[in-house]
Amino acid sequence: MTMLDRPLLAEQEAATYAGWFACLAEPARVKLLHTVATASGEITVGELTHLPGVSQSPCSHHIRKLAEVGFVRSRKEGTAGVWRDTVFVERRNQTV
Repeated sequence: MTMLDRPLLAEQEAATYAGWFACLAEPARVKLLHTVATASGEITVGELTHLPGVSQSPCSHHIRKLAEVGFVRSRKEGTAGVWRDTVFVERRNQTV
């Protein structure tokens, strides 16, 4: 069997991988993803804005983009009408 005899990557899988790579083309997102992935638990967007060069609005935008492709999940947590974003990486059992 030669390399060309192997099945090609399905279009949907290729599109998924392309979306991941496009998302990670922004260095700030790679840094944020690394920070979230290596955190001992959940981490708030407010905590992420304490990183050098990260302000709230761009941080929220980047986290949303990471969530769109499934790298992180976010949830709102309300206390006395005050909401905060909490971001965490979902540990997956699958390999790419």
